[in-house]
Amino acid sequence: MAQTQTKGSDIGNGSVGRVDINTTVTGSAVITKIVDGAAGVKINSSTGIDAGTGDVVLKIDTTYLDAIYAKLTGGAFTGKISSLNLIEGFTTTPTAAGTTTLTVDSNFNQFFTGTSTQTVKLPVASTLTLGHSFWIVNRSTGAVTVNSSGNNAVLTIPASSSGLVICILTSGTNAASWYSKVDGGGGVVLGETSATAYRGDMGKIAYDYSQAGHLPLSGGTMANTNLVANLNAKFLEGIDLVKFIYGASASGSNSAPVTWSAAHITQYKSGFWDINGASWTPDADWWWGVTISHTSNTASYNYCAQLVFRIDGSKIYTRTIQAGTPGPWKEIVAAQRLKPREYTTTTLATLSPNPDLYDYYQLTLQTSNLVLANYSVGAPVTGECFWLRIRANTTVRTISYGSQYRAMGTALPTATVPDKVLYMQFMWCNEGFYDLINMRQEA
Repeated sequence: MAQTQTKGSDIGNGSVGRVDINTTVTGSAVITKIVDGAAGVKINSSTGIDAGTGDVVLKIDTTYLDAIYAKLTGGAFTGKISSLNLIEGFTTTPTAAGTTTLTVDSNFNQFFTGTSTQTVKLPVASTLTLGHSFWIVNRSTGAVTVNSSGNNAVLTIPASSSGLVICILTSGTNAASWYSKVDGGGGVVLGETSATAYRGDMGKIAYDYSQAGHLPLSGGTMANTNLVANLNAKFLEGIDLVKFIYGASASGSNSAPVTWSAAHITQYKSGFWDINGASWTPDADWWWGVTISHTSNTASYNYCAQLVFRIDGSKIYTRTIQAGTPGPWKEIVAAQRLKPREYTTTTLATLSPNPDLYDYYQLTLQTSNLVLANYSVGAPVTGECFWLRIRANTTVRTISYGSQYRAMGTALPTATVPDKVLYMQFMWCNEGFYDLINMRQEA
């Protein structure tokens, strides 16, 4: 018997009448028969099939189809889908300082508009599959806060920005179930005013400085002819730097005759340096220096001023060079209170003074005999003094001296008094001695 097979793809979910599938001849027997369950078609109900007078109602055999094709809903699809335009869905919500609760069925694109804030509550992670995502666009002027189903903060999306959240864990109710990222959206305006600019930490420092009371960083003229006034008013602000690199070529003028360039700072121009050598510094030690040169120094240092600092900070000297001849080095003493340079320790067996470093020596509890030795470091100058204060312990301690120490009217003390303080002051003289010019013993 011949069979006419009708497949599920030919039917859909409608019904098929006898006239659609029954091939008959009037008054003759049925010559077409539907086979139940063939190719995805299942008989739902039938009457008069054999007589050829009834109708047959068909439906798709979903059990059969599920065995052949993967489910397209309610489960994971692992096959490939080709589409000209995959529609992900779109929902827009005006912000109203309220809460928008998303579910597994919510659209991928979630837009928020208006002038207020809004909170978005994500679905319970256990109802989702891994990778379930939402794209949240904030077109409101207020912030949109995105929380997990347990009301834990996932991210905050500023105005005119957007954010992506992806389910990465199908358990839990906190932010750990979600990956999130915020991107600047369209319509972001670069800040140029106090209301829109975002300076950051470093930017704020520069901004605060720009608001301080000082002259502009560019432009302006050199109205003053006084060098100090111009230095204070202009040089520190970076204006007319060339005028202070070279100096003046005409009396009373602060203008330089050439335009500044890096090539002008050469071996014979103004600059900073470090050197050791008695021909260039006060002694052969290491010194930091600055040279302030005139523009005429094209082949040597004809006219300049020099300021040098000893590397240990103990001395500062200055000198000038006129017509190529260096003047003498002069030590600078600041016009301020001079604080003695102090060296304090408990006890010493030998003390060798260093005039370059200390003016006052203090032994707070001498427990051994003391040798006051000649200086071995530094170079004392005529009239330079140092003090020595000794507090002895309960035992008499002897004091002996090097060849440079000389008594002046008062004998050099040779021993301490137990548990008493002894002061001695020595001054260097041009004869090469430390003269004892003052001595006091506690009674």
